[in-house]
Amino acid sequence: MLCAPAYLAAQNSAVNCVHSPNWEKILRHAQDEKKIIFLDCGASWCIPCKKFANEVLTIDSVAEFFNKHFVNVYLDLEKDEMPPVSDMPNVRSIPAIFFIDARQKKVIHGHFGLLDAPSLMRFAKEACGDQSIAAMRQRYLDRQLNQRETAIFLQNLRDCRYNDEYRQYLSEYLNQLTIESLQDSCIWKFCEQTINDVNSPVFQMAWNNKQILFELYGKERVMSIFTKVLDEQIAWESKWKNRPNTFSDSFDQLCSWVTNTDDIPLKQNYLVQLEAEKYARDGETEKLTALLERIWKNNWDNDRKKTFIRKYIRKIYSNGSPKEQKRCIAILNKFIKQTQDKSTKIDFLFTEKDIWEKLGNPSKAQEAETRAQKLMNPHLFK
Repeated sequence: MLCAPAYLAAQNSAVNCVHSPNWEKILRHAQDEKKIIFLDCGASWCIPCKKFANEVLTIDSVAEFFNKHFVNVYLDLEKDEMPPVSDMPNVRSIPAIFFIDARQKKVIHGHFGLLDAPSLMRFAKEACGDQSIAAMRQRYLDRQLNQRETAIFLQNLRDCRYNDEYRQYLSEYLNQLTIESLQDSCIWKFCEQTINDVNSPVFQMAWNNKQILFELYGKERVMSIFTKVLDEQIAWESKWKNRPNTFSDSFDQLCSWVTNTDDIPLKQNYLVQLEAEKYARDGETEKLTALLERIWKNNWDNDRKKTFIRKYIRKIYSNGSPKEQKRCIAILNKFIKQTQDKSTKIDFLFTEKDIWEKLGNPSKAQEAETRAQKLMNPHLFK
C-alpha cells in the first residue's frame, strides 16, 4: 500500500486589534488591565499598511506577545478620531505605530514607517521597559544618559517625529562630542545620519581626524559622508534666489573652507559650483554665462552638466533683463546644436520655451515646445 503524507498547514494567529475605537472605553479598559495601548495607524488605500497587517501582525510570536501585553487598536486616519493624547505627533505618513500610557494619556514610544517583525518586537519590548522615549527622556533630563544612550534617544525622537524636541537637544549633544566619542560605532552611525553642515564643530573635528576614522570604518565610507554633507550644503545654498546681498555667513564660511582645504576630492568642481552661485547672487550674469559655457566643455558626466547649466540658466532668466534672457536662449541653442544627447536637447528646449513665455512671446514658446515634442515622439510627426 502506498501512503501519501498528510501536510497540515498551521493557522497563524493575529494581533487582536480594536477597530473604530471608542477612546473613552479603550483608555478605561487599558487602565483596568494595567496595560499599554498599542496603536497601529493606517488607511484602507495604504499598501505598506496592509503588508504590515497581513505579514507582520499575523506572525504567531508577535501575536502572542502583543495580545498578552497590550490593548491593541487599529486607527484608520480617514475615518477614526485620534486618541486624546497631549503629545501625539502629527501623523502625516503611514504606517505609523505608537505605544500609549493610558493612565497619563501620553505617548511613550513610537515609529513612522514599515517595520519587519524583529524590529516591531524590539520597539514593543523597549516600550515595556526603560528604553522607551518617555523613559529615556526623563533620564536625559536628569543627566543620566551617557553619549551612546543619548544618540539612541535622539534617534528615537527623530523616528517618532518629535522634531522640535529633537532639534532642541541635537545641537547641544553634537557640540559635546570628542574624537574619542566618534570612535564608538553607535555614535558614529548616528553622526553619519545627522551631520549636515561643513562649518559645524563635529564635521570639522571629524575631518581633521579622518585618518583615525578611516582605520575604524574604512576610507570609502567616511569620505562618502564628507562628500554627501558638502554636496547637500552646496545644493541648499544654491536654492537662494538670484539677488545681490543675500550672502549668509554659512555661505562665506563654506567658500572659505573649500578654498583653503587642499585634500577635498574633486575640489575644483566644488569651487566651480560656488563660483557660479556667487555670480548668481551678485547678479553678474555676464560672468555667469561665460562660466556656463566653460562648464559645457568640462568633463562632468552629462546629467550633472545638464542639471547644473539648466539651474543657472533659470536663475538668470528668472531675474535678468530681457537682453539677458535672450542671451540665455542663444546659449541654449548653441548647446542644443553641439550635443548628441537627445534628453539634453529636450531638456534645454523646454527651458527655452519657459524663457520665451516669460518674454511674452507665445509663438516662439510653442515653436520650442514643438521641437521638443518631435524629439520625444517622432512617430507623431511623420
